[in-house]
Order: sequence, then structure tokens, then C-alpha cells
Amino acid sequence: MDPRPLLTADEARRAIYLDVEGRPHEAPVVLGTLWVSRQGQDPMLRRHVVDPAFAPAAIATGLGRSSLRGEIRSLVGRAERQHRVLVGWSEHEVRVVRAYAPEFADAFDDRYRDARALARRWRKKVHPDHEVIRDARGRKHSLTAYLSLAGYDLPPEYVGGRVGKTIRAMREALEVEGSFDAVRPKLQARWLEVLGHNEHDLRATRAICLAALDELAGQELRNRRQRKKHGKRSERREVA
Repeated sequence: MDPRPLLTADEARRAIYLDVEGRPHEAPVVLGTLWVSRQGQDPMLRRHVVDPAFAPAAIATGLGRSSLRGEIRSLVGRAERQHRVLVGWSEHEVRVVRAYAPEFADAFDDRYRDARALARRWRKKVHPDHEVIRDARGRKHSLTAYLSLAGYDLPPEYVGGRVGKTIRAMREALEVEGSFDAVRPKLQARWLEVLGHNEHDLRATRAICLAALDELAGQELRNRRQRKKHGKRSERREVA
């Protein structure tokens, strides 16, 4: 496979950011998206439960219900019609689509951009002294490692997270209770944390991309000016 193109500034502003929540090696449960419909507007947040077992939780917390295949088909179609790209953190979403919506995998892959690759380039080029600390799961280049560079304040309740454990517990509770209202309040609160985690992942990814591209562009402009200045000095020395 050819190397994936890095985001451009125009792509980042108009991109459809997406993030899935689920347990490792299982089909996702929540798919969140964030994008700006028209220039100057605030980003729109959309979240869908894509596992029918969680329909009671979706209804109770105001989420849409769909299938992963249906949502991926819709997102790819929107991206193609409106000349947008799809952006996630790392290649995780690509692997999810290949595993659970393979008929859309090639089209999805063509439109996909990896925000983590951009963030790593940003750190290397602009902030080489920024220390990347591994997260609670041992990942070195996690989203949280770049939040401070983008000036994004993550509420403390979403640091670390227990998404996988909450999803497993909620699945088991809904199988027994049949309704979200019958689930114990602490687990209901943890489900809301999962939704908040999803929202902040989306907003933070967008913030990191925009900050990275702005600073990379600024550095490139300074480098061009510096090269131009050195070139003029060399010309003066040759004339002398």
C-alpha cells in the first residue's frame, strides 16, 4: 500500500472526524462523528449506537440507532460527494471497517487520513523536546500525549477511561434488565462517560490537527524566509 497522504489545512477544516467505541476484537458499539457543515459554523456532533443490543441505552440517552455498514456507507458517500476526507486517530478505524464493513473498505481507505501521523510529524518538526508519555494502556503516541500541545483541556473524568469494561458491563446489564432505566445508576453514569469520552476524542483530534497544521505552516514560512535571506547573503559575497 502506498503511504497515506498527510492532511492538508483545507482538508482538516472540512474533514469528517470519526471515532468508534467498543471492546478489543469485537464489533463497535458507538460511532461518533464531528464535522463543520458550512464555513464559519460550529462543528456538528453526531453519535449512533451501531449494536442493536444497546438500543435501550441509545433511546434513553438520545442517540441515533443504525448499523455500522449503514453509517460507513453514508459517511463515505458524503465524503465523496462533498470532497471531504475522513479522519481518525491512528489506523484503528480502518481496521474496524475492514473487519466489520469490508464492502466499503477500499472506498473508506481512499478517503481516510491518520491524525496520529500528522501529530507525530508536528512533534518532530516543531516540538522535538515535547515528551511523549505512554498512557495507561502502554501506548506511546496516544491522543492524550498531544493534548497539551494543542491547548486542549480534557476533563479529568475522561483521562484514562474504562470504555471496554463499561461496554461489557452494560451489555450484560441490558441482557438481564431489558431497559436502561432498570440498570443501576452507577453503570448509567459510566455509560455517559463513554459518550463523553467519544465526544472529547473527536473534538481533541480536530483541535490537534488544526493546531499542528497551523504551526507546521508557520515553521515552513520561517524556513523559506531564512533560506531566502541566506541566498541573498551568498549573492552579496559572490559579488564582493
